[in-house]
Amino acid sequence: MNKEEFITAVDVVSKEKSISKDTIFEAIELALASAYKKNFDSKTNVRVDIDRQTGEIKVFSVITVVDEISEEDEEKDYKIILKDAQKIVKGIKVGETIEEEVTPKDFGRVAASTAKQVVTQKIREAERNSIMSEFEGKQDELLIGLASREDAQNYYIDLGRAHGILSKRELIPGEKIEMGSSIKVYVTKIEDTGKGPLILLSRTHYGFVKRLLELEIPELEEGIVKLYSVARDAGSRSKVAVYSD
Repeated sequence: MNKEEFITAVDVVSKEKSISKDTIFEAIELALASAYKKNFDSKTNVRVDIDRQTGEIKVFSVITVVDEISEEDEEKDYKIILKDAQKIVKGIKVGETIEEEVTPKDFGRVAASTAKQVVTQKIREAERNSIMSEFEGKQDELLIGLASREDAQNYYIDLGRAHGILSKRELIPGEKIEMGSSIKVYVTKIEDTGKGPLILLSRTHYGFVKRLLELEIPELEEGIVKLYSVARDAGSRSKVAVYSD
C-alpha cells in the first residue's frame, strides 16, 4: 500500500463507518509508536506523526529535560539533564522536550501492516457501537426475528444486525420452534459485552402479553385505555388490569 492508497483507505473507512479521520490517524500513530519500539529494539520514548494530506510517516525520539536522573528511574532512557540539554538547544528549560527524527528506512513495511490492523480494529469497534446504538432502546420491547440456530439450552433468534438468545426455559410450555420460522420475542435485557450486544429474550415474561395487547388493541396504543398491571402464568392464563381517565 503506497501513501496515496493509505490516505484513500482512511477516507473510505471514515465515510462508510462514520469514524472521524483524526480518530483513525491518532490510533495508527499510537500503534506505530509501539511497533517501532518492538521491531527496532528502541528504549527511547517516540512520537509518530502522519501527514494527513500526503500520508508520509515520521518517527521522532522524544527526550524530556529534567534537573536530575536517578539510576533507579525506570524512565531514565527518556530523559536528559538540563546542562546536557542546553548544549543541544540553547535556552531550553526543565519540562521541555527535545525531538529528533529517527524514522527507519524500512519502516514502511511495519507501518503498512500496523495500519491495516488498526483500521480493521476501528471498523469492528464502529460496527459494534452502531449495533449497540440500534438496539439499546429496544429493552422491554417486542421484536420479530427468525429462529436461526439451536443448542441444548437456547434458541438463537436473528434480529437483523444481531442475534438474541431465547432460553428454552423462556418458551411457553409445550411450544416448539421450527428453524427459519418468524417469531415474536420480548427483550428482557441488553448488555454491551465488549464484543457486541448480549440480547436476552423471552416469550413467558408478563411484558410479552403487555406489548402484544398494545400492538393489537387501538385504544391501548392511543392511550384511551391504559394497562395498569399484567400477571401471567405462561401457556395457561393471564390477568390484565386496565383503567381509563
